[in-house]
Amino acid sequence: MGTSIALRPLCVLLCGIVLPLAAGLSQGAEWSFESSVGLQTQYNDNIQLTPNPHPTVWGMMLSPDVKFSGATETLTVTGGLNLSFNRYFDRPQLNIDNYDLSLRSSYKAERDALRLDIDSIRDSTLVTELATTGVVLAYAPRNWSKVSPSWSRDITEATAVNASYSYTNVNYATSGTGLTGYKDQSAAVGIQAKLDEGKLLNLTAYYDRYETPPPQTRQNTYGVQAGYDHGFSETVHGNVFVGWRLTQTTVSSQALVCDGPIIVGICSGTVTETTAVQKQNNSGFTLNAMLEKRFETDTVSGQLSQGGVASPDPTPWCRLGQAVVADA
Repeated sequence: MGTSIALRPLCVLLCGIVLPLAAGLSQGAEWSFESSVGLQTQYNDNIQLTPNPHPTVWGMMLSPDVKFSGATETLTVTGGLNLSFNRYFDRPQLNIDNYDLSLRSSYKAERDALRLDIDSIRDSTLVTELATTGVVLAYAPRNWSKVSPSWSRDITEATAVNASYSYTNVNYATSGTGLTGYKDQSAAVGIQAKLDEGKLLNLTAYYDRYETPPPQTRQNTYGVQAGYDHGFSETVHGNVFVGWRLTQTTVSSQALVCDGPIIVGICSGTVTETTAVQKQNNSGFTLNAMLEKRFETDTVSGQLSQGGVASPDPTPWCRLGQAVVADA
């Protein structure tokens, strides 16, 4: 496991820029921009995370950053762009240009609400996998993007319908690392009803499509879920969701077939390449329950999850977790 030490920053510049727009164009909108630039050096004794003999590296990182936001009575937009130019002395093959682009927008009409979230990230697994899972399989540049539009409409004061869609695309710029890119699309439609203050019922039908590049794995999941959300008090909140889902999995792989006899491990006929396809269906009930208690400086929560596993072994799984969070 490699270690990474960030030395003292060489330069940090932080400034805020407010750009007023003409009243006729902005129609009362308030826009703000904030920019910053960071420059630092880095020492890493195993940047490629290999057990084999390897050199240590020194590098420099230049990181400009821009954040913006704007709002009117009906429209809210926030976002930002962070760039990172990493250069390593005597190791130009490790140089990488990263970026993190995010956009959050929402529009509220009298009865309708629209939302659009866009994210696009280029980074390395040394940063993302370590921060997310605590384990890094290999060092590789990663491209990750996601688009998530949604819509909701109030039918009555207590009832609303909603629809959402999400598209995620992940790929790795380096082959031979054991990391596989994928595409994931999901769509959902539902209805929710407010029974009382702090009590909410909802019913949702959803579809998810997950696929990887060849050799291809494709999973189509269909499901329905009903939920109940209850605020017991100002500090205690809980919800429970139960449902059913069906997952259809197709795995395609390339295989070599000999059309003649095989003698001492050698094909005496013609070897042809064919595609082998395996299919399976997996279904089961799903359960997600959560209970949270907030104190003045701490939050205690517990979660219970149960569902079916889309694998050759259709044994249901059950997970029980808890968390304690202390506010600084």
